[in-house]
Amino acid sequence: METKKRIWTVSSKGGVGTSTVCVNLARAFAAAGQRVLLIDLDTSCPGLDMLLGVEHDAVYDTRDVLLGRASVADAAIKLPHSDNMFLLCGAFDPTGDLPLTALDAALKQAETELGISVTLFDSHGLGIYANTMASIATHTLLVVEPTSLSLRGAESCGIFLESIHAPRLKMVVNRYDFDLLDPPYTLAEMIDLVGVSLLGVIPLDMGMADAQSRGMMAKEGAAYNTICAFRNIAHRIFMRHSPLFSGYKKFNRKKYIN
Repeated sequence: METKKRIWTVSSKGGVGTSTVCVNLARAFAAAGQRVLLIDLDTSCPGLDMLLGVEHDAVYDTRDVLLGRASVADAAIKLPHSDNMFLLCGAFDPTGDLPLTALDAALKQAETELGISVTLFDSHGLGIYANTMASIATHTLLVVEPTSLSLRGAESCGIFLESIHAPRLKMVVNRYDFDLLDPPYTLAEMIDLVGVSLLGVIPLDMGMADAQSRGMMAKEGAAYNTICAFRNIAHRIFMRHSPLFSGYKKFNRKKYIN
């Protein structure tokens, strides 16, 4: 089993919370003692720096690293949320023409020079470099939310990801409202509709959304169960035993598992 994790987070459409999942999952890995690098590959609207409250700190961006104008060690911002977290900021480029052929070498540099053990890529849509990402990543997380439009797109996205052999493809359900008496989709229905195995479920949490808008992490504003959700996903990626709703408080597991 490989020791370095390279996690490609992707969605079929914008607005489902891929970036939110990416940064808070990074925090969960960092809290578990992993050295984590976030790489913003969204060229249409890069925003991880804003979500993390460091939008004025970057001197270099991902494009500079991929073009050899800066090393990963020089370009990566050490994040204030944890000594174990680093960020390569995104580069705005509507053409989406990032030289990702240099990405693998940059990752090896980061793993050696910064001691990175987990890398998370925030790419939103599949883009034109899906095959390259599938060859570089060790895990693929398809982020969906419980809406008809998201699930419809996720089904097609999942089929495509499987066709290019995206590694260890799993689904993460974001913004699931556990307080609804009659949710529009049960978790079993979502798995059946998308056709991808479920890795984790993140509750709908307005406190987390508020924290995120202020450049904070889930830990500063989210409910306890939300923090557990990210921790469980991190554990499951590292093949550690962690039931889907492990640690949740005041929660009826049978209602959602059956």
